Amino acid sequence: MLLYLLVFFLFPLALYCWIVGAINRRGRPTLAWGFWDCLGMLLAASGFLLIVGPILLITVFEQRLGTVALQENPSDAFFDLWCQRWLFWALYYVVILSGAALLLWWRSRKTVIYNVDLDAFASLFLRAIQEAGLSAHAKEDVIQLFPDGVEPGESAGLLADVSVEYFVPLCHVTLHWRRNDATLRRQVEDKLNRLLPEARTLENPAGGWLYVVSAILFGLIFLAGMLWIFLTFFPVRRW
Repeated sequence: MLLYLLVFFLFPLALYCWIVGAINRRGRPTLAWGFWDCLGMLLAASGFLLIVGPILLITVFEQRLGTVALQENPSDAFFDLWCQRWLFWALYYVVILSGAALLLWWRSRKTVIYNVDLDAFASLFLRAIQEAGLSAHAKEDVIQLFPDGVEPGESAGLLADVSVEYFVPLCHVTLHWRRNDATLRRQVEDKLNRLLPEARTLENPAGGWLYVVSAILFGLIFLAGMLWIFLTFFPVRRW
């Protein structure tokens, strides 16, 4: 049972690390919607959420089932345990599904850029805004977008608020769209995506480290599989 849990837990995570490592080793930066980025992270955790978690629940209730016969009224105790089992199953999947939906909705208002030169990104983002026919005004850590020709500070003309978050170790940028129109956001993202090759990073160590982590996880999966084969076809004899 432990070997099954190890394989189901590690495989989606190893595959996710390999894919993200490949993205960080590309010859140009990669722009993605936060929805798809979050979906990838949920798939990486799917081994635990959809397989390991339910197996642990089954194991707990099987252990409790062994104590039913010791109760004074085993039929009533069995019925109570049966009701508790379905209640826990329902609660588990409601929490998982609602939490995933909420997280996807929250991340859908973000744009992520992988493998980008952080020093060049700021000027590149401003160029994309200008090419989209907009003007930008920086206010603390937020960039406010206005129609071209509208003076900053005229709140009636404010189209969007965008905050830029830099994650240096991964050469990664996240754009948080606080107030935006979907069409306007797509225009800016299309312009930015076209300009991104100019912000290519020459060396991103995150890609190599993610490949290493992926190789280690796949190695553990291989060892678990070999151990399962050995124990299945060559069982240990007890004298």
